[in-house]
Amino acid sequence: GFINLHGDTQEHRKQAGFLEKMSTVNVILVSISDNSPMTREILKDLFASSKPLICLCTDLENIPPVKSGNKVRIALKNRNEAELISELREMIKHLMADSTYK
Repeated sequence: GFINLHGDTQEHRKQAGFLEKMSTVNVILVSISDNSPMTREILKDLFASSKPLICLCTDLENIPPVKSGNKVRIALKNRNEAELISELREMIKHLMADSTYK
């Protein structure tokens, strides 16, 4: 199944926490230029979790293709939508196949 938080995680921390616990793979849309303490705390918690994480970086065009365990960053800026969706779908499948949270 797919669960989506409609809104800002900073404003809906309790709901986001519930979704983080219930999910097999967490996917977060983030702006790297948002360097607020709350954003840093949220990202730190997600990266510290043992659950797979995909960070969709809105303001980056290129990210070196390095996969760190079950944590992945994908650049969104100026991307072809069809290619992005295909990459995201494949990455979710890969992370779910490797996940112990099935």
